[in-house]
Amino acid sequence: MPNFRWIGRSQSQIGAYVEITVSGSGARILTKGQGPSIHRRFSVEGREGAGIEFYRDTARYITISGNEIGHCAELSSSTDFSDSIFARYESKPNGNGAANGCGFDFSKAGSQFGDIDDIIANGVPEGGRSEAFQRVVNHLAAQGYGVDEIVATLALHPHGIAAKYEGRLRQEVERSFSKAQARQGSRNSGNSGNSSGAPNANFEEPRDLRREITPAVPFPLDALGEILGGAARAIIDKIQCPDAIAVGSVLAVASLAAQAHADIMLPALKQARPLSLFFVTAGVSGERKSKADTEALWPVRRYEDNLDEIYKADLPAYKRAMKAYEVAIHRAEKTKGGRIEIEAAIKAVGDAPETPLVPLLTCPEPTLEGLHKLFLIGQPSLGLFNDEGGSFIGGHSMLEDNRLKTASGLSSCWDGTTIRRVRGGDGVIVLPGRRLALHLMATPDVASAMLSDNKLQEQGFLSRVFASSPISTVGTRFQHPLHPETDPALKRYGARILHILETPPTLVSGTRNVLDPRLLEFDEEATKRWLEFADYIEGMLGSGKPLEPIRGFANKLPEHAARIAGVLTIIESLSAKVVSCATLEKAIEIAEFYTTEALRLFEAGFCPPELQQAEKLLKWLMTDWGEPVIGLSVIYQFGPNSIRDAETAKCAVAILESHGWLRRCTNGPWMVKGKPVKEAWLIVKRV
Repeated sequence: MPNFRWIGRSQSQIGAYVEITVSGSGARILTKGQGPSIHRRFSVEGREGAGIEFYRDTARYITISGNEIGHCAELSSSTDFSDSIFARYESKPNGNGAANGCGFDFSKAGSQFGDIDDIIANGVPEGGRSEAFQRVVNHLAAQGYGVDEIVATLALHPHGIAAKYEGRLRQEVERSFSKAQARQGSRNSGNSGNSSGAPNANFEEPRDLRREITPAVPFPLDALGEILGGAARAIIDKIQCPDAIAVGSVLAVASLAAQAHADIMLPALKQARPLSLFFVTAGVSGERKSKADTEALWPVRRYEDNLDEIYKADLPAYKRAMKAYEVAIHRAEKTKGGRIEIEAAIKAVGDAPETPLVPLLTCPEPTLEGLHKLFLIGQPSLGLFNDEGGSFIGGHSMLEDNRLKTASGLSSCWDGTTIRRVRGGDGVIVLPGRRLALHLMATPDVASAMLSDNKLQEQGFLSRVFASSPISTVGTRFQHPLHPETDPALKRYGARILHILETPPTLVSGTRNVLDPRLLEFDEEATKRWLEFADYIEGMLGSGKPLEPIRGFANKLPEHAARIAGVLTIIESLSAKVVSCATLEKAIEIAEFYTTEALRLFEAGFCPPELQQAEKLLKWLMTDWGEPVIGLSVIYQFGPNSIRDAETAKCAVAILESHGWLRRCTNGPWMVKGKPVKEAWLIVKRV
């Protein structure tokens, strides 16, 4: 703040309003007075740039900062005081022996330092550079610039005001910036000492390109029924994980168990659909996703252990039989005689012994080809379960070149269609009667990458997925005694799942791993309710209707509800043949929960192509581009490949500018990558 000796007296003795100016580098005194027009400036103490300005009865626009020194309740008349100060400076000789009154008249010229932009670009005469430099920094700081932005702005004009500080520009900016911050005092106290380049209150922080996701709603645990609902509550109590994480794990396991035994008949089309369910559950790191999955999967692991024991017991016999077969074939091939005799000898040997089925019910990150091979030599009902879903979502199967192929293959498994694969090395593989359940748990950013993938949306994979991202429980998981019902509920759940897994499913005659599930049908009341629900959903899909943003997913909602109802029915009674209306109502309630989640996650995650390009450009600017300023020509030449045409680049830049990530530079040309450009933007970094 300027050190005028009479500022305090002017406030207390003459009833003046005194404030720090908007720039932070001056003080303003407002009083009442009369007299002739004055519009003059005088130098103070022989210092270039420091001065006092007088205005009375003249046209002058000023900006009141409101940063008052002291307190003035009412302005008083102070004509004598202001006249005495004016007379003192008008009669005081300057350094050259001339009166200050002959120095600078505001009625004939503008600001002593001229336009700030002109100072930045062209500098000022020697002798006034230090004061001008401080004034520039004060001005830019007041406009919301931080150190990084000021350095970047000045560096673009190496022959301007920054010329004096070549090689030490940042140090000088930091020093002047500190002075500016100190002068601004309480007016900018929230930004005091901030040299990171973040905007102050005059500028908003850069805004996210995608809107923030609204909080999740609680899962309707009662809709799961006694067995599954009890298990979900027990896992929540024991692990203290979010509800949707426990529910996703439990429902996925229930689907794995049930899908081998039954299909559900859709009333409208009289089509049988699998009981396969697909889940993608998001949870922050440390959300105990793995522990929840471990609790839900324990009966599956127990059954896999049983299968492994059988496999190991059968393997030696298989190896012996295979060796005998190979020896017998070898001998048959040496049979005397012609083709007919040799063929008869080989036929007499019989078929090769079958390899024991691979004892796996789950696989964490298979390729599509690997999954098909496992279906060929393993169990006909499998689960693709991964509590670290990033290894699958970011793995080989979901790379750019493989993503659509994998999504299409998984979608076919959800549909329950016969797997048909033709490869040069493997020949032709035809696999009917296979079923796949899926549950991928991942961190929100990884899950969002999948849920916002336009290709996966257009292919239809995401319309088959129940996605959820519950509110985190981290920070609330304090130690507590387990509820008395927790362990019994987990045991009942495990016993029921294990019973279903150990019950041999119906197979196509003459096969050992081709499922032939029986049909579950809705009873009369449930059929009527399902048809009403299907019509209701159809009415919500039109243009401007609530479910339009998730039309692909919502279009399958009646089938989703039917599948869930089938799973709940099999869990309640493995021998059931019909689905009751009460069970369907529970399934609809669960489907509506995931509809709410889909609206939150798919809609928030959906990103128009233009916004995707802006995201790519922003990432490139923040990670790969090393200069503080960017121009369109540089983006064309060096930017991301998909943004190297004028139309796309201009659109991306406009989006980033509107969201505050780019700030247009004025009074070019500007130097970018050593070359002048007419249009340039300063890159803004968030604190």
